Amino acid sequence: MVVDDVPSFCSHEHWGSINALMGGADARCGAVPERPAGLADLLLDPYFGTFLRDGGWNWEGAAAKAGFSDAWTWAKKEPEAFFTALRPALRRHRLTGAYQTLRTGLLRLYDVSLEDCTPTSWQVLDRKVAHNYARIFDWYDEARGANHLTECIRPVNPEFFYSYGNKKAESQEKRFMTPVMRVDPLLRFWTRGNESRERLSQLTGIDPVDAESWRAFIAALFAAAEANGAVGSKQYQGYMRVMHFPDVADDDVQWRGDLDPAQSQAFENWVMNRCLDETAKRGWVHQCHVGAANPATSNPTPLRGLARRYPNMKLVLLHCWPFFAESAELARHVPNVYLDPCWLTVLNPESLRDGLREWLGAVPLHKLTCGHDATSVEMAVGSAVMARAIIFKTLQEHAEIYGLTKSDVLLITCDILHNNAVRLYGVGKTICP
Repeated sequence: MVVDDVPSFCSHEHWGSINALMGGADARCGAVPERPAGLADLLLDPYFGTFLRDGGWNWEGAAAKAGFSDAWTWAKKEPEAFFTALRPALRRHRLTGAYQTLRTGLLRLYDVSLEDCTPTSWQVLDRKVAHNYARIFDWYDEARGANHLTECIRPVNPEFFYSYGNKKAESQEKRFMTPVMRVDPLLRFWTRGNESRERLSQLTGIDPVDAESWRAFIAALFAAAEANGAVGSKQYQGYMRVMHFPDVADDDVQWRGDLDPAQSQAFENWVMNRCLDETAKRGWVHQCHVGAANPATSNPTPLRGLARRYPNMKLVLLHCWPFFAESAELARHVPNVYLDPCWLTVLNPESLRDGLREWLGAVPLHKLTCGHDATSVEMAVGSAVMARAIIFKTLQEHAEIYGLTKSDVLLITCDILHNNAVRLYGVGKTICP
């Protein structure tokens, strides 16, 4: 086995989070595009599309100026004009991780370089993307197989376990996609007129209005998730608040209404702990965003208490930049804490190198995994190519001082990219190169 053939376990992915699916992939098993997809869907995804906007290209405004309600319609109706407007923004982002992961994935899967695109080749590539996404799950299988992507873990909303697409599409998705349930929405269920709460109340037959009904409500959601193949839970609260979640007595919680900040935080803390009761009871993984956004609140240090409180729960810290040292300290000293620098190749490949250099001498190797946090299979393929090269080269740089042979370097690369995640999530089979 050579490094480019090392299998990649996609441990935290958002495939299908493109405009053509209208958010369906998060909420419905077997969701397929609601309109023809295209190259603009891959480039104006929630990641790179946001980076293009933040970098100064107002693509919504440009579409409106061209007379269209949105950029995706503009790209389909006037592809040459859209490409001409987009090209200068692409050039400005050429060295960024998001551009490079998409560029590499498109080159691998379509044999077309973004740098060499002309208005004509853009339209040819757009038609190929549309063809592939019209048979989305067959396309995922082809792309995965050709590029050694194995299992795929996807965070989904609680509604996902009650709402399905057609039976064929549902069966196709379940062949390779394993869900974890997002508990983030539940922490806002104290608000008046919350549509998601009302929808889930109808689906479960439980209206959560007090401690007893809330426990039953959460238990029902986790039971539905488990019955539909889930292997964990996930939260992204660190982007909005400090990740200290002390447990709260039932009598100290107000369940609904116009809560002040202290009351809403007490509610959040209670709900989070009840969700983790269910996660730990099953011995599941709990994925938690760390760093990458809002560093003022996303430092992982406060999570020590949560990990200690739930020793049967496997706590996976996602991303971890810029808190590499803090993440290493937790993973080194807390038995059930693991690290996954997914998304770093998309944000900045150099950050993945920095994280590895911090962790290799500090963290037990079985605690390191590396997914991609990609919005499309194209981005995941590009990320996998880059992650393989970065992990392998970083290990090579340390081989002499650590006493590693060439076979050691390849095996450790395989463990980080695949085997450790198989053991952690209980999905798939380990592979020995």
